[in-house]
Amino acid sequence: MNKFVYAIAVSMSVSGSAFAAAPSAIGALGAAAGIEAVQAEIPLPVVSSPEPAKALADDVLDLTPNYSYVLASYAAANGYTVLTLDGSKMTTKARLLSSAARELGLPETPENWDAFIDDLGDLPAALRTSRLLIMVRGSDKIRRADEKLYADFRDVARFVCQSARDWSRSGVSIKFAFVP
Repeated sequence: MNKFVYAIAVSMSVSGSAFAAAPSAIGALGAAAGIEAVQAEIPLPVVSSPEPAKALADDVLDLTPNYSYVLASYAAANGYTVLTLDGSKMTTKARLLSSAARELGLPETPENWDAFIDDLGDLPAALRTSRLLIMVRGSDKIRRADEKLYADFRDVARFVCQSARDWSRSGVSIKFAFVP
């Protein structure tokens, strides 16, 4: 029982191979408690459930940080180009537009939401992809800085996703995932 508890504590702090037999604060705690360290290679589980596919059925997603990595991996394996935006750099409208332009490789910084929508709509063609997942990591920072900006950005995301589908007659899929 003690070995299991210790392994859980270690896995939450460092990777299994990193802790091995190296001295650490956790190792010292375990030794003081009489718990012996056990090294084991534990493979990451392969996600075979249909949940990521179901999630991608929605245009605008709210994901936990851990699940966002599962979904990004699933999406990439299924032909999506996965791009990431840093919400901590997007706390005003001007910063959101300039940061998104830079991180997405847009030709210029859009001046308003309409120009941003146009640029996002052109992104799949520019990247030569028909499937695009845009992860907005740290989206809670946008929301905390400006609730209206966050709501407007989500509305823009919904509009872009729907418009891409309509313009392409369902040949292009753009998805947004908001991750705190």
